[in-house]
Amino acid sequence: MASSIRSKTINRLYMKNRFFNLTTLSILFVITLAFNNISCNKDESDKDQLAAQNNSDAENAFSDVFKQIDIVSKDTTLGVLGTINISCATVTMSPIGLTYPKTITIDYGTTNCEGTDGRFRRGKIIAVTTGKYRDSLTSITVTFDNYFLNDNKVFGTKTITNKGRNTLGNMFWTIKVENAGVITEKGTIAWNSVRTREWIAGENTLNNYFDDGYSITGNGSGVTTDGNSFVITITKALKASLSCMWLTCGTVEITPQGLSTRIIDFGNGTCDREATVLINDETYNIVLK
Repeated sequence: MASSIRSKTINRLYMKNRFFNLTTLSILFVITLAFNNISCNKDESDKDQLAAQNNSDAENAFSDVFKQIDIVSKDTTLGVLGTINISCATVTMSPIGLTYPKTITIDYGTTNCEGTDGRFRRGKIIAVTTGKYRDSLTSITVTFDNYFLNDNKVFGTKTITNKGRNTLGNMFWTIKVENAGVITEKGTIAWNSVRTREWIAGENTLNNYFDDGYSITGNGSGVTTDGNSFVITITKALKASLSCMWLTCGTVEITPQGLSTRIIDFGNGTCDREATVLINDETYNIVLK
């Protein structure tokens, strides 16, 4: 009788342990499967190039705005005549003469006009300047009135401040872009930045804007068209020229929320619309706009 009871007890313990072991294995299997799925999904999402593309689009849009202001601010006839015409735009200054502050309006009209650089613009860029473009401490505040670049609406405030000359003897400006961004057909790119822009070529050729070159450093932040935030750090100075529509070289690190850092490389100085993005040792090509 005692032997029978011991046998039944052992059987129950065996079945209980067997059930526990099978249950534990099942749970571990489910956890492992879920972890693998999460890892795969993370790997897939970490190939996303949207933050890199959106930042490059915003970077080029606001760099282009600087070019337009740069060209008209250096035009010596504007201060005398009060009105000049440049590619697709009528530029007005008020008041003329030595009185400051002045308001400069670059009006591209209400319909798209293709400039000599191949870009389409419409609307107005409005700049209020406290002094001459080359004078130390001159501040230029730029806003927009229904302004579009290649059918993308540009908005926000851009403040350009002349800081005099650096230790190399080059004139430089601090540039802040605030409450800004670009509205595209795929959504809104929010974009803010703080930059230093150094004039490194062409300062002595006053009558030739297109040999002017700039070096750009700084940082910023943004939100992609799908709502993911990112931060920006220029790790190798960007190069911009008035003779080229796009940034020609330099690198930028972009870290989207929850994803690894991307490295955008704008090239080796060639004027083209191509850049590369490095994500987790994988290189992708993007097209600049």
